[in-house]
Amino acid sequence: MKKKGQRKNGNEDGPTMIVGGVAMPWGDFQKMIREMDGRQKPFKAWIKKDLLPAYGKHLEEHLSERVTDRHWDVADLFFERVLHVGFLRYEEIRPEFAFIEFPRWWGTHVIGMPMTTAQVRSSLRKLSEFVRVTYGISMNGKPKS
Repeated sequence: MKKKGQRKNGNEDGPTMIVGGVAMPWGDFQKMIREMDGRQKPFKAWIKKDLLPAYGKHLEEHLSERVTDRHWDVADLFFERVLHVGFLRYEEIRPEFAFIEFPRWWGTHVIGMPMTTAQVRSSLRKLSEFVRVTYGISMNGKPKS
């Protein structure tokens, strides 16, 4: 006898999810999210424990507090979004995602931090240059030249 809220295969009832244009049962979607979360742990740890603190310190050394806060907020939300869409490493981030898709997303989803698309792109260029110089990596796997 199945329990209320479960299907025969043990997955909780839920909506059918569309992932990459393919329908996926809710339970399979939840399993995929758990697996992705596990695979992202090293990237998340690097962002939280190394990259963002180092970037914040770098900004504080070179910019005013107000400008530092703005650039750090862009970086923080950028990485939150990068993780949400499933990137596993910095090198995998497509430049089109960073410099076209994310700035457009910002304009329709971020409230309380009004920035133009050009301002978001500029901030991401600053972040990208910091990562390239400090860690020797670039988006889309292009090594430091």
